[in-house]
Amino acid sequence: MSAPASAGQPAAGAGNGGKKEAGNDAADPEAEPPRDSPGQKICAFIRQHDAGDGVDVQDIVEARVAEGCEALVSSLLRSGDIFEVGPGRVKVLE
Repeated sequence: MSAPASAGQPAAGAGNGGKKEAGNDAADPEAEPPRDSPGQKICAFIRQHDAGDGVDVQDIVEARVAEGCEALVSSLLRSGDIFEVGPGRVKVLE
């Protein structure tokens, strides 16, 4: 008589789907943080203002893209999301 109990259950795997996806995101090195995270805001600012030679870090700080911009830029550099093309100039790694 397990058929009636399973009839009301979600499709197979649906209950574990959220956990499975979250695990895959954590294991996926290319998984991006949420779009509205401070790091993503900084990356978006760099993409919008990069005319080919990168964006000056001071421009990011002065635009107040996110709170703690300098620390976030340093973190993004360490993680490899952005790279320094010259002293104080950064680009997004595409």
